[in-house]
Amino acid sequence: MNKKTFARTGALLGAAALALTGCASAASGDGLTVTDPWVRAEAGEMTAMFGEIVNDTGEDMHIASIETDVAATVEMHEMIMGDDGSMIMQEYEGGFTLPDDETFTLDPGGNHFMLIGLQHELKSGEVVTITVNFDEGDPLVIEATVKDFEGGNEPYHEDEGHGDH
Repeated sequence: MNKKTFARTGALLGAAALALTGCASAASGDGLTVTDPWVRAEAGEMTAMFGEIVNDTGEDMHIASIETDVAATVEMHEMIMGDDGSMIMQEYEGGFTLPDDETFTLDPGGNHFMLIGLQHELKSGEVVTITVNFDEGDPLVIEATVKDFEGGNEPYHEDEGHGDH
């Protein structure tokens, strides 16, 4: 391989790597990027969305509300230690703040977006659109893929009255 061909090949590989890096993100805009957003497949009343949100906006971003057309409501939930030592989930009071220049992780057993009052069964492979509204800036629209997942059946805080998810 001559130097000219080697240089072209390197340039093409570099461009391909940049293109693939962009494919890993399902939503981005105004300094917010979402990586690997997914929703747990569910036939019942509620499920959860997970993924990572990177905030490079130059300021902390506070989530005001979350919407989707597949559920009646979406809440921000956290996991806490219950009185008996087990982990239970509850709605996060005041909503999540995404610190600037950090990654905010939504994961099973941790913080997550809870979709309550599902309009239909969510099956693996389906894509769910979720809109995150902020106190500041434009909304973030996320396209999350529905996946089969056996975990994530933590009980709710007793005062919530939602039951298991």
